[in-house]
Amino acid sequence: MTINVNAAVIYYSSTGNVHALAEAAAEGAEKAGASVRLRKVHEVAPAAAIESNPAWSAHAAGTTDLEEAELEDLEWADAVILGTPTRYGSPASPLQAFIDTPGPLWMQGKLAGKVCTAFTSASTRHGGHERHSAGPGQGLLPLGRHHRAARLHRPDPVRDG
Repeated sequence: MTINVNAAVIYYSSTGNVHALAEAAAEGAEKAGASVRLRKVHEVAPAAAIESNPAWSAHAAGTTDLEEAELEDLEWADAVILGTPTRYGSPASPLQAFIDTPGPLWMQGKLAGKVCTAFTSASTRHGGHERHSAGPGQGLLPLGRHHRAARLHRPDPVRDG
């Protein structure tokens, strides 16, 4: 089945794990026929913090050519795919900062009806699963609910059996 939609894959990744997942999501959408924009969100951590972690520093240096997400990417997209590592079940602060910005689009009704889904990654066994009764990544779904987007949800095998 071929689809004819615009898909924005917008993510945050410090050491590259979520970046790899975002690339896979973008590749899958392209294979299905979507026009895709792969965008990272603006890093908010201080340079000293990034430089203190070799994996973080290497990933930051390796993705300098990747465009940062803008509100125009949300307006352009028919489907929005958000990705982030979890921080106790919530999105990492750089992605949350981006999620907090589309008020002007919402006020104009430009986000209504868009498909919104999310993926997460955690570096620990729990990764915040216990924070939200509905499972990890639930902190991302208010973007879709608040902006009247349709939501895609894949059952969590741990939570849903």
